[in-house]
Amino acid sequence: MTPFISDNQDHNRQSQTQHDGKAFGKGVAIGAGIGIIGSYVASLSASAAWATTESTLGEPQPIFLQSEISITSEQEMYEFLELAHEANWHEEDINKMEAIIRDNLENGVEIKFSDQLGTGSYGEYNPSSNTIEIMPEALLGGHQTLLETLTHETVHAHQDAADGIWNSSLQPVGLGINNSGIEVVESYYTEYSFADQVLEAEAHSATEDIEATLDSLDIL
Repeated sequence: MTPFISDNQDHNRQSQTQHDGKAFGKGVAIGAGIGIIGSYVASLSASAAWATTESTLGEPQPIFLQSEISITSEQEMYEFLELAHEANWHEEDINKMEAIIRDNLENGVEIKFSDQLGTGSYGEYNPSSNTIEIMPEALLGGHQTLLETLTHETVHAHQDAADGIWNSSLQPVGLGINNSGIEVVESYYTEYSFADQVLEAEAHSATEDIEATLDSLDIL
């Protein structure tokens, strides 16, 4: 695993800023926006937070949660992955999800699943607390949207680690930038500094081929 030293959108990162993952286009989860980190509501206990996911014949279904949860241990990770099994996720996608969650756990990054609907965001990475927060919209968007969101935010976590996990600045990790990443930045990040645009272009490009990204980051 890539070692972390420090951990979603302005990248001359002040300690109070964070990365949002917003929904653009046809429901594809991509990161966008800079937000000021306010006081975050304490995570609810994971007990009784896991909902039963009802699925239909063989088709992957969204994962539904009863309340906000945090994944801070292998046990909580396996409980979440069980929901993916119940939702008829393909084994290949479940394995990717496990690898992403495990990578973040091993490197000191907490993953929270929020119950705050209507934020206009799919996810965000907070470099001050080293936390990825996934919004209900990403869960409801289905397995591909959730995988893309987690991959995008995990790239931001690695960008944070590349510049020191205990500060709030980020730097590229050498994944490369493709046309889709450039198009997103040109559409939604024109007000950002060039350095921030590069970071977002890298994170957005990473969702085009999730398996290749996870391999490049030594996650798979």
